[in-house]
Amino acid sequence: MKKDGDVINGMDDWESTLDNIDWKEVLQEIDSALLDNLAAELGFRSYELLKRASQMLTPDYYLIHLSDGRWGLWSPTHYKHQDPIFAHSREEMFALIQDGFQLPNEEAVQYVQETLDSVRQTQRCIQCGFEFDPGDPLREEWGMESGVKAPEQFCSPECAMESVVKQLKKDHGWE
Repeated sequence: MKKDGDVINGMDDWESTLDNIDWKEVLQEIDSALLDNLAAELGFRSYELLKRASQMLTPDYYLIHLSDGRWGLWSPTHYKHQDPIFAHSREEMFALIQDGFQLPNEEAVQYVQETLDSVRQTQRCIQCGFEFDPGDPLREEWGMESGVKAPEQFCSPECAMESVVKQLKKDHGWE
């Protein structure tokens, strides 16, 4: 049975622990988790990969062209209260942007058209199912000439190796 002194000491410890929490760090961790959730919603392994595969439209909004043909407009700053917006075609995305941003002049219309033209379509990894940018310069670092069969179908060296190991196990009856 706990004594009153034990309860008070326990509360003092709890209050002391609470006072020592770095709330700024906690909020940064929550923001990071929300951005990773945004990436997952768009089919990416991480926020960093999503951002690298996307094209900036404005400092607050990015465009993505997914492997299934859909276009997405997303915002890291507005994500907490605004889900990504999807369109089934480039023309539909242009119309959504034109309506949503109230493009003020022909120069703005031209900028949006050029930005849409510069968005590369992502691919889906055949091993893990995540989206990836096939033109990401970091992919060159893991050796497209490595002899791995169809490396363009994998998002990472890990997925390519997993696929090779899986095939070896299957071929040799090691499963």
